[in-house]
Amino acid sequence: MTIAASFDLFKDIEKPPLLFQFAVGAVYMREKDASMSLEEIKDYMALAHMFPFVREFVANMTGRLPGHNQLFLPLMNTEAMVDSLKESQSPKS
Repeated sequence: MTIAASFDLFKDIEKPPLLFQFAVGAVYMREKDASMSLEEIKDYMALAHMFPFVREFVANMTGRLPGHNQLFLPLMNTEAMVDSLKESQSPKS
């Protein structure tokens, strides 16, 4: 199973200091007799696995930019993040 996530760090920020958009991906494979199904890892758990790499990427890339402070993303509750995103994308009744 392949998981892809895209990020826009300054979305909805008026006059952002820079544009920073990127995408990351992960490929998951499992043994046939594994106790966890791929469905069980596809949402927040996959994002939780990828997020440390995202944090490192952002810190590394922004640390190389002249004239800008290095960005450090805080630790995130990926389950709450995914739930919030799903809620914002669900049709309003």
